[in-house]
Amino acid sequence: MNTAAKIVVYLGLALGAGACNFGGEHPEMWQTQELGAPSENVMWTVVAQELDHLDFPVGTDVDPVTLTMETGWRLQLAPFRGEGYREKAFVRLRGLEGGRYEVEARVARENNMDMVRPLDLGHAKWEPVGDDVEMTQLLLQRVLARVGSELEVGPAPKKRSR
Repeated sequence: MNTAAKIVVYLGLALGAGACNFGGEHPEMWQTQELGAPSENVMWTVVAQELDHLDFPVGTDVDPVTLTMETGWRLQLAPFRGEGYREKAFVRLRGLEGGRYEVEARVARENNMDMVRPLDLGHAKWEPVGDDVEMTQLLLQRVLARVGSELEVGPAPKKRSR
């Protein structure tokens, strides 16, 4: 194979590898829920308790001033490559008018791609696989169930005559 052909082959391989890395990023999938709560403190406490009930460890990035939370990693190891994973939750609260709050959340997920020792955290090879939308929705639903929701009642139905 001549030198020019080798350069073309190597250039093609380099571009192919670069394209794999370029398209490998996963967008953040934030989910939003608006709900009412008696106070900001109640809202903050309920979110923290539900994260704890879902086994997300309390992280160091919990800031009641900016109303943001970032948990530690919740681990689920498995004996096969790609089946073990870890998840981290992110939550942002924002006060609205009239005792309403907006809760934004996302749960980032990474799979353990180590083939030799997938149950050994020291050898884990974590690769992002995108956000766990279902877990995020579960978290928001649990918060909504704890805080409650306001029911809007319309006019009473008319009675039928017999």
